[in-house]
Parts: sequence; C-alpha cells; structure tokens
Amino acid sequence: MSVTAGITAVKASLEVAKLLSDKLSRPDIDVADIRAKVHEMLIHMVNAQVALGDAHAEISDLRGQLQDREKEAAIGASLEFGEDLYWKRTADHGLDGPYCPTCWDNDRKLIHLKFVAEGNFGMHEGRRKRYDCVLHKTEYFVPVGIFGPPRTIR
Repeated sequence: MSVTAGITAVKASLEVAKLLSDKLSRPDIDVADIRAKVHEMLIHMVNAQVALGDAHAEISDLRGQLQDREKEAAIGASLEFGEDLYWKRTADHGLDGPYCPTCWDNDRKLIHLKFVAEGNFGMHEGRRKRYDCVLHKTEYFVPVGIFGPPRTIR
C-alpha cells in the first residue's frame, strides 16, 4: 500500500466517524447499523496502519540506500588512480593500498590486493612489487618506490 492509500483510509474513517456521530444523536438508534459502521471504520483504520507501516519501511530502505551512496562517494573521493591501481589517501596524506581496480570499477567494493613478492619480473623493467586480486585472479606489478616512502603503501 502507498501513503496515498493510507491517507485515503484515514479520510474514509473520519467520514464514517462523522456519520456515526450523526446517527448517535438521533432518537431512533439502529444498533446493527452502528455496529456495521464501527466495523467499517476499523477496517479503514487497519488499512491506514498497514499503508503507513509500508511507507515507513520504504523510507527506511531509501535512507539506507542514500547512506550507502554517500559512503561510496566519500570513498571514491579519497581514491587516487596510479599504475593501473587504486590507492586511498589517508588522513595523514599517506597512501593505503593498492586496491583492485576491477572490484572498485565494477562492484564498488574496495578490495585490497594481496602482496605476493618483490623482485625483477621478466616482462617488466626494474624492481616491482607483485599484487594479486584473490577474487579475479589478476596480477598487478607496481614499480618499487613510485609512490614515495615504502611505509605509505602495503
């Protein structure tokens, strides 16, 4: 149910309550009719309660989605792309990482790459650090020292 359905149910309940009030002020009260109107009013009130509960759940879900997007935007703003990998700028202006570009670009998941080894790898010039994405089975080779002191990167 929608919020509109809830408001409509409340409006119908108010109309039935007004009708009941008018009927109760008459000298010839039809008890069966009054009971039927009270029952109708209760049905409208239950419908209103259900609709407003559904609206509350939807609003909570939308707030959660908004918070997730705000967190994702904050993470994205702190990322820097270099040597085909993502690096996260820390509060002390160091770099944390590296992070898998496929995980971030496709799934918006910030997944650290696993450090495997440092050395000279035949297909690359100079000393490099090898990192692997355990999810995608992808290898990345980063020149040693390219991002400043080794303590700022993993």
